[in-house]
Amino acid sequence: MDSRLVIYIDTREQTPLDFSYFPNIIVNRNTHNVGDYSCVMFNNGLHSAPTTSRTIFERKSKADLWGTLGGDHSRFKREMERAKNTGVNLVLIIECPLTSINNGYKYRKGGRSIDSKFSGPAMVKKLGTLRERYGLEIVYCKNKKDMELCIYQRWFAECRELEIK
Repeated sequence: MDSRLVIYIDTREQTPLDFSYFPNIIVNRNTHNVGDYSCVMFNNGLHSAPTTSRTIFERKSKADLWGTLGGDHSRFKREMERAKNTGVNLVLIIECPLTSINNGYKYRKGGRSIDSKFSGPAMVKKLGTLRERYGLEIVYCKNKKDMELCIYQRWFAECRELEIK
């Protein structure tokens, strides 16, 4: 198998994940309508017909998660609707274990540590509601290396399945 992945990272990603240590990966920057990471798969090298993965990852750090969902999350709801309407399987991949999310979020302001007004248990409930209401798949990772491996393995598994069919 000479499968290759071309991973497209949204140009707005400020600290993109690093896929350079994986074999058979090409990384490009591109503007995304939905999510942060998308992929095109080539089953027999770069000369074969490409297949665009329907799985797109939206990456969030703990701080990003609170910024996106801690208050009015209408923009993220619109993104989930766009994904659903275009047949995209949007996966929310969070750089934080669920137990840490449940503990809440503190931020620094004026040299002081401040608890977010939106509690950890409320965030866990909101994530569960988004999963049920919008079919949002959620993956929790302990760090960026876990996220990179999770994304890489997911897309290569899709690529292997395409070869079987």
